Amino acid sequence: MNLSQIKLLIELNRRNFNLSAASEAMHIVQSASTRQLKLLEEELNLAIFERKGKRLTGFTETGLKILHQAKQIRLAQDNIYNIALDYHQPKSAHLKIACTHTQAKYFYPKSWSPLSEVTLKSKSISNKAPPSNWSIGFNKVRWIL
Repeated sequence: MNLSQIKLLIELNRRNFNLSAASEAMHIVQSASTRQLKLLEEELNLAIFERKGKRLTGFTETGLKILHQAKQIRLAQDNIYNIALDYHQPKSAHLKIACTHTQAKYFYPKSWSPLSEVTLKSKSISNKAPPSNWSIGFNKVRWIL
């Protein structure tokens, strides 16, 4: 069993068991998809799909359980990629705050002061700035709750 077989199961479910569409979405030829499904069913020694002739019509009861686990595996794979991405890229966010000129001038500067580890980069805070320009960008935000 490999990840491409798991991705194929999920893609087949998304594409209503249309093997051509699932193969195209995965950028492989249909014959390769058919072969991968056959190998998976042989390895598990059970039928994952209900069939009418050569057409796939749905999942068997066991196939639905396998699909559920395949989705969990795919989610875990995405989480692993996100962990790696967080490691390689510094965490940052962009926050836009719309407020009146009075709030921007008097209230918000005071309310941000307890967050000493926040690096503020002000794009535009002024009494005359239109609402589309009112924003504050953050780098290395540490939220204190």
